[in-house]
Amino acid sequence: MGRWSRQILNSLYVIIGVVFIWRGAWALLDIFESYLFGTMNIGFSLALIIIGAALIYLHDHRYDKMDHF
Repeated sequence: MGRWSRQILNSLYVIIGVVFIWRGAWALLDIFESYLFGTMNIGFSLALIIIGAALIYLHDHRYDKMDHF
């Protein structure tokens, strides 16, 4: 197997893993939201979007300050 084939396969594994984690977290948050509010609540969803965007922003900001090879 060539170098590029291995990189593509490794990337595919990571992508599938991220999707599985994302789907599991989504299901758990749906259960948590139903337990907490008794029904789906748009405010909870918006709060999670804002928190997620903030986490991504902070991660990107921290990554930019790191030394790159």
